[in-house]
Amino acid sequence: MKVEGKGKVGGAGIRGKAARVKTPAVSGGGAVEAAEETKETFATKVREAELEELLREIEERGERLVERRTETELVAYRDAVKEFMARVVGEGWVIEEIPSARFMENNKVFLIAKTVKKRLLDLAEEIRREQSDAMTVTALTSEIRGLLLDLRG
Repeated sequence: MKVEGKGKVGGAGIRGKAARVKTPAVSGGGAVEAAEETKETFATKVREAELEELLREIEERGERLVERRTETELVAYRDAVKEFMARVVGEGWVIEEIPSARFMENNKVFLIAKTVKKRLLDLAEEIRREQSDAMTVTALTSEIRGLLLDLRG
């Protein structure tokens, strides 16, 4: 920072001139744009971390479901999957603002969501069977996890 004039800052100098402080000019909003970009980057990293945490939770609940194969574990797993999908689709993570690709992206989201729903129903049927198979449950939870990763992009 450069101070012009003599004497103390803000007061009258020897020649009777007030000291002036030169501040850098912000041209074109560059500083504002940089701050906004940093803010968006931080928000993106926070959302990514939240999604990673949800995926870990889904994986843990899936492992418990394979071990126990109970209705309670199924509901907990299904709710975690629904929470993940609501976050990804609800916050617009998948849909980019590219007009030509918008239809295809929306269609992709719809198809993945439909497939996840079908696999959750298959999983529920398997758990409700008298002798549910751990391998089938593992395969279904793995497929669902893969679909969720595709959905996240």
